Amino acid sequence: MGAGLRGSCCQRELDTNYHTRSCLCEGFGEATTEALQKVAELLAKAEVTLPGYPSSTYGHMLNLGMILKQVDDLERYAAPPTSGQQVGDRRLLKAAARCTLFASAACLGDKQAVAKYVGGISAADVRCLHSSYSPRRPAFMVVIDAARETTVLCVRVDAGSSLLLPDITCSVEPFCMGKAHAGLLEMAKYVAENVKELLVNLSLEFARNSIAITGHGFAAGVAVLAMMILSMEGGPLCWAMQAGKVRCYAFGPPPIFKPLWALPGWVHSSTYSFVNHMDCVPRTCLQSICGLLVAVSQVDALPLTALQRMGFVRGEVQLGFRLPSRTMCTANNTEVEAGNLSVVGTLLLFCRDADRRLRCDILKPEMLSQFLLHRDMANDHMIALYEQATADLLAAA
Repeated sequence: MGAGLRGSCCQRELDTNYHTRSCLCEGFGEATTEALQKVAELLAKAEVTLPGYPSSTYGHMLNLGMILKQVDDLERYAAPPTSGQQVGDRRLLKAAARCTLFASAACLGDKQAVAKYVGGISAADVRCLHSSYSPRRPAFMVVIDAARETTVLCVRVDAGSSLLLPDITCSVEPFCMGKAHAGLLEMAKYVAENVKELLVNLSLEFARNSIAITGHGFAAGVAVLAMMILSMEGGPLCWAMQAGKVRCYAFGPPPIFKPLWALPGWVHSSTYSFVNHMDCVPRTCLQSICGLLVAVSQVDALPLTALQRMGFVRGEVQLGFRLPSRTMCTANNTEVEAGNLSVVGTLLLFCRDADRRLRCDILKPEMLSQFLLHRDMANDHMIALYEQATADLLAAA
């Protein structure tokens, strides 16, 4: 009898998750629903980090769906948090726009296709096109962009067709007076080891060229760490960094380092980390997920049945109160802060003002410490939207 009851409960939970996903797919699309499922899995990990929270009665996926539905209905996040300090540096936008083309072309399999997509270069300018044969060994390419006097190193981490979210319980490794994401640091060391000789030789051949290191998503995190390895004291590009000739353009990077104050000033001044609107990848860290867990636990405790909750997600039931959507985590705050990684560099946000005009604002690191549930949180991570945003800003600058 006991086994039968447990089996019945498990079946109801599976049915609830199935119907929740079906409703969310219909209302928000498959990409957002898949991202929400991955957030639910991260919440389960956060429960281990923050002991004392009761296990979810209705499941994280259903509670997240309720929050997302109300956030969307009320248009709660017309714009993400920003400093309001706008950036209008045309040279920066021009370099960033160019780098998005390389980041987009990184998935192409041959030099001719890369040259055609980027434009203004030939297949012969693609000096290295290294494929990935293992998840722990990223792909990369080195290109001479002669017209712009730039040598480009572009990194690619194959994420397949689905969105990759950072692991909030990832291992860290001592690095640069602090600690870095161990998995991405291993990839960065691999890239640096395999390109250092080529970059030095090209620097001698093209003495006037600056060096741009770029990537999108997890590859952006690898690009930042690779730049640090190559440019630190004793590194092959140390002299170029000291001359102000090395820059990193990271698009939608994950949190990779702690604490930020341990980094030397040249890392922040030479790294530009771009966040497109509601992109959830840069906002996925231990602190933001633990804060979201607090909000989800409050929703789980509401006096609503599973049918009422599902009815709200489907738009059949109205709620007479406001659901929490993001909460600063205060429980075990010391432990959370100690385990929290941050996005590195000068943080720049692509967003729209009240008149729907696209702008680029400076972000403060704490503005990425809260997870924003939004229908665009997955789609805004697409490299195509970063490419479009930089092109539009450059055209308007």
